[in-house]
Amino acid sequence: MRVTVTELQTILDTALETHVLEAFLADAETWVTLRLVPRGVEEPALSAVQKYLAAHFATARESRVMEGQIGDVRERFQRGPINEYLALAKSFDPTGLVGQEFGDERRFSFRVGAGYRSEAVQS
Repeated sequence: MRVTVTELQTILDTALETHVLEAFLADAETWVTLRLVPRGVEEPALSAVQKYLAAHFATARESRVMEGQIGDVRERFQRGPINEYLALAKSFDPTGLVGQEFGDERRFSFRVGAGYRSEAVQS
């Protein structure tokens, strides 16, 4: 495995058990191996994408409701679908696949000459 549970725990504050984190690391490694290795992405980037993608999976599993209180002011809100770990995984992915498959980027194709060209559109 490219990334260990200990390495994941250094960036992730979670109450999830070790076996759950191992499962997320395995899933992230499978995705990285199937989607990024064939595209020639080099090892340091593969490890970084795996680590931050596993952290994204773990935080998606935990409760999304956050609460805080200072004095008599209490706030309660829900985290969005894209968190900082997914943003970091996207930043290490030179192919853009993490953003396409896990992010909020929309994809479309249009005809250019004899072929097709695909572009990402930010909404």
